[in-house]
Amino acid sequence: MQIDRQQLVCLRDQGFTAVQMAGELKCSVSLIYRRLAAENLHMRSKFSQITDTQLDQYAQELHKKHNNAGSEVSCHICADTVHVLNK
Repeated sequence: MQIDRQQLVCLRDQGFTAVQMAGELKCSVSLIYRRLAAENLHMRSKFSQITDTQLDQYAQELHKKHNNAGSEVSCHICADTVHVLNK
């Protein structure tokens, strides 16, 4: 099966995981990882690249909208695909 760099980059940039790429391209996950390595491509970090200040602002906005949410705000942040690494 031929999987070219452009296909991998396109799917990766759309946020596909290796498992999702394999499903889309009808191949094995191991083939996806081999092709990514051969093309020196890396899957994007699963964590958001936003700053602490941006995260604070985002959480404050959520608290304004849902002032009784409490710790549920972190669940909403995860649901919005703003994944942060706990320090």
